[in-house]
Amino acid sequence: MDPSKAKHTPFGGTVAHGLLIISLLPYLVGESLTNTKGADMVLNYGYDKVRFISPVKVGSEVRALCKVVEVYEKKLVNLY
Repeated sequence: MDPSKAKHTPFGGTVAHGLLIISLLPYLVGESLTNTKGADMVLNYGYDKVRFISPVKVGSEVRALCKVVEVYEKKLVNLY
């Protein structure tokens, strides 16, 4: 968070926390799924194999690429 201290880290500057970047995924992926034909509702069921493979420097643009591998009906459980 301190830019002067962050200059001396292996990243060379301030970076965004990985969980902040993950918090953007529902929005970014949701943009891709707006035209899902025949679906009454699309739910975020989770993410598999999430890894932080490179730092995201403050001020960077972020984008997501996604590929729908499988679509199936999932019965909702009544939680109440």
